[in-house]
Amino acid sequence: MHPATRAPRLVLAGLLAAAGFLVLGPLPVDLFTETVRATRNVADALGFDGSSIHKLDVEKACNVLIAVPIGFLLARGWPAVDPRRWLAAALAVSIAVELAQTFVLSGRYGTVLDVVLNTTGAAVGLLLASGVRRPQRSSAVKAKSSS
Repeated sequence: MHPATRAPRLVLAGLLAAAGFLVLGPLPVDLFTETVRATRNVADALGFDGSSIHKLDVEKACNVLIAVPIGFLLARGWPAVDPRRWLAAALAVSIAVELAQTFVLSGRYGTVLDVVLNTTGAAVGLLLASGVRRPQRSSAVKAKSSS
């Protein structure tokens, strides 16, 4: 494994484990209540009206944000794979998760909107990764290492 792809792959493994527990495990009762409260506090501190932020807004943002680093790390960990394949994989995994939440997990339900938001997050991550370039070695270093 090339050193430049090792770190993204290791980070991705940990992130997927945590995300898997979050989306397929029991949902903590106060998770979004506390997240909404914190988001409102930040908005108020920045001079915005935090009272206009609702649970569904926070849930939508979380569905996008959870997938952004996954898309980014997939692209960085496997740069030779066409990003459209990763996007298709993200869509398929999101559909599978939402189906599991609906038909397998009690007290959880999946939605089409969640699939769209998760896939959008992965697409954002893939786009961000395409804009990040690996540091290039100078031509003097390249010439010396090839000698």
